[in-house]
Amino acid sequence: MAPAGNGRDDSRGRPERRDELPKGKPGWGRVARKGADAANRDDNRDHPQPNEALRATPQDKWRRVDKASSQTKARNRSSGSKRVKIEASSLTSVPQAQRDRTAARLGDAARAFSDERFEDSRKILTPLAERYPEQPEVRELLGLTYYRLGRWKESISHLDALYGLTGSTEQHPVLADAHRATGDHERVRELWDVVRNDHPDPSVITEGRIVMAGSLADQGDLSGAIRLLEQGPVKSKSPQDYHLRLWYALADLYERAGDSQRANRGFQRIAGVDSSFADVGSRLS
Repeated sequence: MAPAGNGRDDSRGRPERRDELPKGKPGWGRVARKGADAANRDDNRDHPQPNEALRATPQDKWRRVDKASSQTKARNRSSGSKRVKIEASSLTSVPQAQRDRTAARLGDAARAFSDERFEDSRKILTPLAERYPEQPEVRELLGLTYYRLGRWKESISHLDALYGLTGSTEQHPVLADAHRATGDHERVRELWDVVRNDHPDPSVITEGRIVMAGSLADQGDLSGAIRLLEQGPVKSKSPQDYHLRLWYALADLYERAGDSQRANRGFQRIAGVDSSFADVGSRLS
């Protein structure tokens, strides 16, 4: 989507005007994200890797029926034979006679995604997307699956389609991170402007902030990236997962900028909330 007010329609196929889109349902399609990974600090990589703080795990629409513990280990545990329930009645673009079967297949794909069997998820979802291109649940999960597979252009295509269908910006941080991985920093900024101005959920805004800061850092602007993160919720007294991801990204940038004292304090603060978060333990050893 182009930023509000420019009214343009470009080759990316984004809608010409934002106010022509249906409003997304509150909380629609939100995903939990994992903690950052040390691999993102490899300055010798050929191109930016995805922000691991945004790696998607099931929540809301893709949450397992038997909800996992909020502890990190439980969140990362394979769901094995656990089932994902998809309501057939929600598949409004699917013919009535095919809804039960499609819901079952979509549930299989969501379970494979939950188990981090992303190629299995892709194989299930690809024919569903070809058959029912206007079904948001299929587009969302396939876009997230491609993201986890590191196939940025395919992820962007499906998440753009999801936005066109729903008007929801819930997945804009993931979409922005896919664009960041391709080096399209202009588009990252466009998406960040949309999220920070339009989205009511502080967790989604924070995820977008992390990606925008990563984009600035990729371009060599560490001080700008640090300032952007410092403007986020760094002083929360009741931290949620997204606060920890922000603190981690900020501590990592402090370390990269040579401010080891601030970096160490940041990692210690995270460890005080969740000692198993990402690689905080090894950072402090």
